Amino acid sequence: WQVTGRLVDHNGGALADALILFIPSAAGRRALGMGGPADGVDTPLPWSRFTAARSRADGSFELVSRDLAPVSRDEWVSWSGGRALYSGRPELIVEHPTRRTELIAVVEERSSLVTLGELRLEEGQTWVGRVVDGDGHGVPDVLVRPLVSPNKYGLGTFEAGRAALRQRLQTRTGDDGSFALKAMGVGDIEVEFSAVGWVSSKLEVQSLQPGDRDLGEIVLTPGALLSGRVVDGAGRPRPGLHVVARPHDDSVERASERDTVLVEWRLQEESDHRVETGADGTFLFDSLAPVDFDLFAGGPGLEPAVLRAVADPDDEPTLVVHDEARLALS
Repeated sequence: WQVTGRLVDHNGGALADALILFIPSAAGRRALGMGGPADGVDTPLPWSRFTAARSRADGSFELVSRDLAPVSRDEWVSWSGGRALYSGRPELIVEHPTRRTELIAVVEERSSLVTLGELRLEEGQTWVGRVVDGDGHGVPDVLVRPLVSPNKYGLGTFEAGRAALRQRLQTRTGDDGSFALKAMGVGDIEVEFSAVGWVSSKLEVQSLQPGDRDLGEIVLTPGALLSGRVVDGAGRPRPGLHVVARPHDDSVERASERDTVLVEWRLQEESDHRVETGADGTFLFDSLAPVDFDLFAGGPGLEPAVLRAVADPDDEPTLVVHDEARLALS
């Protein structure tokens, strides 16, 4: 793939020394053994393996990188055994010290020679604030991340592109609970605050005017524990499976009884709480609110399981998954 373009400010002035990162498509990362977020799983991207370039004095840039052959929009999604497989498309992350970080779709048509033309970057903002407990004491090492960023160039390759953007923008609180989110921009953006032992909190930020923002104090409450185990039909532990906890929803429970694919979708899409089972099949959530949750467990080749549970240290639910072959025989 060869991608060219030119970065400018709102007056058309050249933006030099911006960092441009080429993010291969979800299918491309799988083929290249890169891993990272795909199908909604927000796992760390291998940033050191991505091709990078800097804009020149006149704002122009050029980079050459590897990905699968381009496909049309209709070919982004395929289905296998009732499961959606996203080939996606490559994207660029563009960062500049004084501008908003952007996620830019690289291609819409069948071509690996892409000329993006002039890309106008908006002025960046810094959002500051402080995370505290109920007594007003600062909470250190809280992960602060924007969940969605408005983008005039498109949100990118399904959830994978948004996960990449989140990872570049996120930060953590210091010893006194203070934080600073940099390279933000104008728009309605939800910010999530999460830490081990604390119930996650979200703040809807409406940034309507240019300029830095003070988000004030964000109060976290202590979280509850929920542990359990995932086994197969013979009672054997199943390690390495995803377990998702979502606040209970009657409609989801009824849907899971009708259609296994819908349960799989719940495992793929972004969730507030996601863990992986250990070698003995056990899992632990340590930052839940004391309410009822729907637990989903599953993995490749498995009929996923769903169970209603409550965050209670004395309650250790067991989820039972089955091979998909069982469905074909039933």
